[in-house]
Amino acid sequence: MIMLDLLKDKRVIFPKGKQRAFLIKSLERSDLSWSELARRIKVHSRTLNDWKKEKYSMPLKALQQICKITKVKMPADVEIRDRFWYTKKGGEIAGKLIYEKYGVVGGNPKKRRRKWLEWRDKKRKFNLAGYFVPKDISRPM
Repeated sequence: MIMLDLLKDKRVIFPKGKQRAFLIKSLERSDLSWSELARRIKVHSRTLNDWKKEKYSMPLKALQQICKITKVKMPADVEIRDRFWYTKKGGEIAGKLIYEKYGVVGGNPKKRRRKWLEWRDKKRKFNLAGYFVPKDISRPM
């Protein structure tokens, strides 16, 4: 349940190299091992290691828990962002690449509609002729 709360939380973006320095400083001040600190903030030790390598941004709740446990102040130069802050940026980049590669996405709308109507008439029209023919019923003996 706790991990689910961390996933819903806001993210903390450190300047490059500062997240690692913060975690190492916190660990030194607390006299805890990596696995003990991870257990206390209720994450896997590999997750804590990934945060140390700056592979992922940290959830705000995890940072607050680390600060509380290790009695280290929260860094002032961090940026707090919403949960999926990167999706709009990634979507814009992908959209531009697709447009450069293929041009207008979806092609000519009139041609697309005409082709869809052809497909619909050929494949999807219902043949109701067999539905109104009475079936023979055989009685059990």
